[in-house]
Amino acid sequence: MVTDLNGHARRHTALRQELLTAIERVMDSKDSQTRREAAALEAAVASMLGTDYVIGVSNGRGALELALRAVDVRERIVLTTSFAAANTGWAILAAGGRPAFVDIDPQTLHMDVTQAIFKAERLRPKVIVAVHLFGRVHEIATLCEWAKANQVVVIEDASQAFGAVRGDIYAGTFGSIGCFGFGFSHDLGGWGGGLLATNHPQYAAKLRGWQRPSRRDRISPEANDDGLQEITAAAILAKLKHFDRWKQIRLQMNERYRSSLAKVAGLTDPPLNPGDIPFGYPLRVSHREELLQVLVERGIDYQIPFERTLPELLGSPDCDQSNPEARLAAQDLLSLPLHPYLSPDEQQLVLDTVADFYSPSISEIAMAWQDCSWAGDVFNGNTARKCDNPLIHSGGNLATPEVCEDCRHRTNSSVVIPLDRSITAIAQTIPAKAPQVLRWAVGVTTALRSPPTLKQTLDSLQKAGWSTVRIFSEPGVALADCLGDYTISRRDQTLGPFPNWWLGLAELVLREPRAEAYFICQDDVLFSESLRSYLEQTLWPATEVGVVSVYCPSHVGKGLAEGFHVADYGWETWGALAYVFPNPSARALLADPEVLGHRHRGPASGLRNIDSVVGHWCRRTERPYFVHTPSLAQHIGDVSTIWSRASNTGKRRAATFISTIQDLEQPISSPK
Repeated sequence: MVTDLNGHARRHTALRQELLTAIERVMDSKDSQTRREAAALEAAVASMLGTDYVIGVSNGRGALELALRAVDVRERIVLTTSFAAANTGWAILAAGGRPAFVDIDPQTLHMDVTQAIFKAERLRPKVIVAVHLFGRVHEIATLCEWAKANQVVVIEDASQAFGAVRGDIYAGTFGSIGCFGFGFSHDLGGWGGGLLATNHPQYAAKLRGWQRPSRRDRISPEANDDGLQEITAAAILAKLKHFDRWKQIRLQMNERYRSSLAKVAGLTDPPLNPGDIPFGYPLRVSHREELLQVLVERGIDYQIPFERTLPELLGSPDCDQSNPEARLAAQDLLSLPLHPYLSPDEQQLVLDTVADFYSPSISEIAMAWQDCSWAGDVFNGNTARKCDNPLIHSGGNLATPEVCEDCRHRTNSSVVIPLDRSITAIAQTIPAKAPQVLRWAVGVTTALRSPPTLKQTLDSLQKAGWSTVRIFSEPGVALADCLGDYTISRRDQTLGPFPNWWLGLAELVLREPRAEAYFICQDDVLFSESLRSYLEQTLWPATEVGVVSVYCPSHVGKGLAEGFHVADYGWETWGALAYVFPNPSARALLADPEVLGHRHRGPASGLRNIDSVVGHWCRRTERPYFVHTPSLAQHIGDVSTIWSRASNTGKRRAATFISTIQDLEQPISSPK
């Protein structure tokens, strides 16, 4: 590879003489049983970390297994992250533990501490294994405080964060035992080796007792660990002298990656805090498989950290439904080369390759401009087009290709139905019939966002046929400009998207218990004009309905004929912008124990994932989840109140949307 991932061979070439000297020192030693090099390494690391005891072992997996054996987890629950290497799970199983898993924080990729504490209170584990990833220190101080108060042991897998520190506490020293492995990808590694660090004499004594050099099974009869070899320890000691210099180079390279790729839309990396030491450059991307192909073509090495979640690797019975954030990360995360021997030109090649991949070509820009759902007539010899987006232009101002290139409201689908123009072909007409829904209860959830979009949503609801609407407002939302027949339920504190939504739906049901349809939507949606009359004649699409989403995300509606369709995506459901519930389904969902439990044990403290909860509920209860194509609603909010770096593209936008029901080829006639 032109740019190798870890720089392993280059590192050994640069340090060749130092490594040979260390190896010769071991070979010249007359007493192979003294553990002189291993003891020196243990002392150096103990001094660095500020721990009382450091014990050498053969590798990182062996370190974790021995730590678990020292605590004795046989037949006991061991709680850990769902996003880690297979060795973490195998070590738990080898030590006789029963693994249980916690989903991750999507921003940091570490185990969600709030979820971990909640799950630990229910499962009462013997041990919690916290894993530090990508050189970032896992913020587990709160978890350790809870564990200490509840007699739960915290063990840290800090292999990827050796030397990283938060304040004056090093990764691997927050809990009772810290585990380190020096594998092929580690600056200090290449020949194996591992360490255990602890301040607890009872654990140190047990681990030291397994190190007696006179016995072949000097580590543990069950663990199959031969201990830290002298040549390995000597090599690690030689490299340890360069660790601080390498750390500074890694930090500089990470900043170059971060500042350059921040300009590329749609890419996110976990935050790097002071004291962290970057271990590779983790990046969440779209179109990962296509990007990987381009990287290979240009000779750039990469790593997929975890292609599957730990529950999936170990065959956990609920792995297809649990830990949704970890499963998403497994699908879109990769690690780019970052090591002290990567040249500036090679790093620039990586940056240029990624930027080029996500930067549209001139022809792609033209196509996106042509297909944009907001684009209108051509002006000035095809150098500008009318733009009907009310959020960025007023009165249909003209937009140039340069403006459209940077517009997040652009739709790149080739199946776009432009606003304010009729659909030229509809595969199916809807026969006229008597209204099936007459009594509505309608609500809009709103939270502070910039720019505000609530007024556009309320105006659109009026044109769609609903003038009586209840607003469920989080604190700080300006409501003075919202004129109409609106009643407002103000929250006295910020609840978050899911709690505000659930309470809003519950309030609609309690205030209007005889409503035939409960329509609850977000504050950043536009609707098809005359939508109400259309729905009153077409609902419900089946005898039993879980929910009807009048918004259809781009990836769901692709290739579907016009009409209602079942979208069975379970937890992977997208788009809680505008839901219509039949009366029985609304009551059933609100009373469902798992839906109620989402607030306590769901991802991100149960504050979001409305669409996932509804989709999963529909699948569990065998109630169909319907969408309509073309979409009868369009997402207009460019700033997410949940995801700070989300944009109005891809799954967060409908590929096909009609601005008025009259755009149907043969609109529904009034019932006779």
